Amino acid sequence: MTESSFDAEQAFLAWLSARDNHESVGRDDFRKDLDQEGRQEFDKLADDFLTLRARVGASQPDLQTGREIGRYRLIQELGSGAVGMVWEARDTRLGRHVALNLLYPHLAISDRAVQRFHQEARATAKLSHSSLVTLWSSGQTDNLHYLAQELVGDGRTLADVILERQEADTIPPDHWREMASHLAAIAEGVAHAHQHGVLHRDIKPGNILFDPSNTPRLTDFGLAKVADQDLSLTGEVVGTPFYMSPEQTRASVDASKTGTDIFSLGSVMYECLCLQRPFQGDSFETVAYAIQHKHPRRPTQISAQCPKDLESICLKALQKNPADRYVSAHALALDLMRFLQGEPVMAPPVSFTARLWRRTRRTLSSLGFVTYAPFWKRPTPDNSSDLPQAAAALLQDENWAALQKWADDLLDAGFYREAKVLHRLLLSQSPNSRRNR
Repeated sequence: MTESSFDAEQAFLAWLSARDNHESVGRDDFRKDLDQEGRQEFDKLADDFLTLRARVGASQPDLQTGREIGRYRLIQELGSGAVGMVWEARDTRLGRHVALNLLYPHLAISDRAVQRFHQEARATAKLSHSSLVTLWSSGQTDNLHYLAQELVGDGRTLADVILERQEADTIPPDHWREMASHLAAIAEGVAHAHQHGVLHRDIKPGNILFDPSNTPRLTDFGLAKVADQDLSLTGEVVGTPFYMSPEQTRASVDASKTGTDIFSLGSVMYECLCLQRPFQGDSFETVAYAIQHKHPRRPTQISAQCPKDLESICLKALQKNPADRYVSAHALALDLMRFLQGEPVMAPPVSFTARLWRRTRRTLSSLGFVTYAPFWKRPTPDNSSDLPQAAAALLQDENWAALQKWADDLLDAGFYREAKVLHRLLLSQSPNSRRNR
């Protein structure tokens, strides 16, 4: 899937959701920000949808309380979206209440859409963990495809909790420990899935529900990959952009490894700690670029109350290189438990040298200084002794604008001593300074 196709699909889903909510909207409101390829893709999706809808009928089936679908009797609708709806239902055979997920009939014409819908059943059939929502059964009746899942609480999610904290005047004093506890539980659930050959690939706050005892439960394995079975096309990007790993945004083979879920856990953890996403953007392209090339601000820079050990754990999970992340979701959970128990964590703090190197390299790269690559022979924080050489190279070429930009960026990042050194170099060496002597 290309970036234009991805943006077109997201715009189409937004248009479809607006139609489901009975809003009076035209296509142009949703396709105006797409490029030409994206607009063509959007129109094709919309045309196909209207054709299928005309053949099958309304996008939502005629459902009402009391109707029976298989062995499940509908009680009340809990929610709906672009793909289907969720009802609370009663299992007439076992007498328990379930969350019944129903696929819209017009989508059932697409074999791939049906396979994707039932992928969750295949993914979770072998899983049983207290941090994962249990799937009871799946099937089809009266042209309705359904999944019967464990009914978890009232549908409150981690996304709801984050929104409440964002709107509150103050953060509760136990916020950090509470989030660490929730994330440790979810990480253990993810580790259980990995042990059984299942990758989630869409971990995000909206997919983490809370049961009546306030225990977090991970749900929605609809994009999961089971062992060597995968419904995604070659080169197709799957997942929710803001929580994708770098390898997911590139549709790399590494996206089918456990490290991609660990990065997503790190993104969720960052949002829990900072109450904002680590990577922002208004299109897939800008978000993907940020995930691949940019480093988020340290949580302690956003909130001074954030424990530094949690910051270290979070930033280790968010490493661009999968090999630099935790070796497993279980290892991530263990480090969170060490924090909760007051023990030293395994994640090393991000050193000053590493932060300085990262910021400096990004600044020089943005200014196009490819010619100075020889001064950075080993692109690691350990090569901090080469930093003065890079400054000397800029001085030798009298590139005053570059030095000024570098100094300003260092100052913005909080590296006051280094910025001061560069400013002194500018004052002593720049032509304006010499003329004023």
